[in-house]
Amino acid sequence: MAPGAGQRQPGVTGFVASHGGDATLVRALTTLVKLERASITRNTPTTVGVTLINSGAGHTVPTGNPHKAYVIEVVLLDANGKELAPPHLITLRRTVEATAPYRTIADERIAAQESKTWNATFTPASKGAPGLGAVVVRARLGTELIELRRVSLDIK
Repeated sequence: MAPGAGQRQPGVTGFVASHGGDATLVRALTTLVKLERASITRNTPTTVGVTLINSGAGHTVPTGNPHKAYVIEVVLLDANGKELAPPHLITLRRTVEATAPYRTIADERIAAQESKTWNATFTPASKGAPGLGAVVVRARLGTELIELRRVSLDIK
């Protein structure tokens, strides 16, 4: 491991300088969010389009280790930062057979220079706080949570 890997670096807020840390994933993936409109109405279904592009890694995301998986969470937050609906979850991983020769059964990873697109439909809770909310796309690896993209929207 490189000296200082996994340690917070001065002048770089919120990023870990190691392969697989926050900064590496944020650089590897370009995250696009498409909203039907710039505002949503509570208790009315809305669809959010999410595209992840592996634009910065020279390999699949996550890497080939079948024990490594990212759960991508698409979350709709109200003006107080509270979730307005259950998160939409997308898992990026490679699944292999349980015994040798460990052939790949399924592969939901994103190859280098490729993309995956999903639509998440939410019905925001009527009791959420109106005002400036957000759609947040984040990745979870174990207990680590990495914010990939935040897009503001008006909650009515």
